[in-house]
Amino acid sequence: MAFFVSPKFEAEVGPLTSLISPQNPPLFRRIGMEKYVKDFFSRKLHGKSFLEDMKIEGAVEATLLDGN
Repeated sequence: MAFFVSPKFEAEVGPLTSLISPQNPPLFRRIGMEKYVKDFFSRKLHGKSFLEDMKIEGAVEATLLDGN
């Protein structure tokens, strides 16, 4: 679940480090808020959400293979 409450442009958003472990790797990358906003509003619409661009390549597939 994504949850932002007016973060400053200097903030970094991403998975909570306290929830990440070798058994529970992050599925999405961390990014600076300024870059997130710029990328979000400058992206081309190609039939997928911006959330797809934030996924770590292969993370979902690896989690599914591990049975998590």
